[in-house]
Amino acid sequence: MASVNVTVEDFSPLISFSAGGWIDSSNDPDISLYSAKSFRAAKSSGAEASFEFTGSAVFVYGGFRSDYGPYTLTLNNQTVNGNAHSVTPRVGLLASFTGLSETTHHLHLANAGSAMDVDQIVYQTNSAAAPGKVALFTQRDESQATTKPGMDIGLFIGIVLILASVFIGVLATVIFLRRRKSRLIPRVSAVASKLSIGNVEKGKAEPPTPPLPLQKPPSSPEPKAQTPSWQKSEPRLFRSPSTASRSSMRTSMPTDRVLNRPTRPPQLHLARKESTNRVSRD
Repeated sequence: MASVNVTVEDFSPLISFSAGGWIDSSNDPDISLYSAKSFRAAKSSGAEASFEFTGSAVFVYGGFRSDYGPYTLTLNNQTVNGNAHSVTPRVGLLASFTGLSETTHHLHLANAGSAMDVDQIVYQTNSAAAPGKVALFTQRDESQATTKPGMDIGLFIGIVLILASVFIGVLATVIFLRRRKSRLIPRVSAVASKLSIGNVEKGKAEPPTPPLPLQKPPSSPEPKAQTPSWQKSEPRLFRSPSTASRSSMRTSMPTDRVLNRPTRPPQLHLARKESTNRVSRD
């Protein structure tokens, strides 16, 4: 049966820390060096931690710093002494136990100096009952698992900051667009007034010239038919009167003394003469 590696982080309830001796250091400046960005630090000498597992090997990881000191790890009455002092902060292997029988083992860790910390514990097992998780995952006891307060607070603060920045950005955009619109409207009005008023002289605008009313083009008078010159002077001819009218005319008209006949009207005489002349000309 293939063996698997199971990773247990420092905030897992499978690791038992002595009360009052360990603190959560999620706000540490070097937190990015640790797995899952979390570790449990012992700030007092004698602080202890214990862990039980079923497997053939176990590896304990922790930090190395300038203010850290000696520590002890005990497994099956086998003790390993170590020192976590380092000038440069780093995370490394505190101790390992390999070649173990596939049975239940009890691991005990104690701070023997000024300070130390625990990042994670990885154990190797072939047991079918072990969870099939690799070292990149964390084994949790779902019945006792608790959420890490530091991580929750950091996540909450990050979400709040992101939402606040988005809200501020949207609000700033809306205010900018409104101000731009309020500035643009007077400019458009000014341009429109300039176009309607026309040229501006000495700061005073001339009133616009009212448009001229539409006028109908003068209609040309129809040419009148010209009357011939000969027709202008020609008198109007009389129609031949009836018999009764002739007799009345004879009685009323003066008679010629020589020929004893009625005298012709001068106009009729002229008209006949003019007609005779026209015929002769033709």
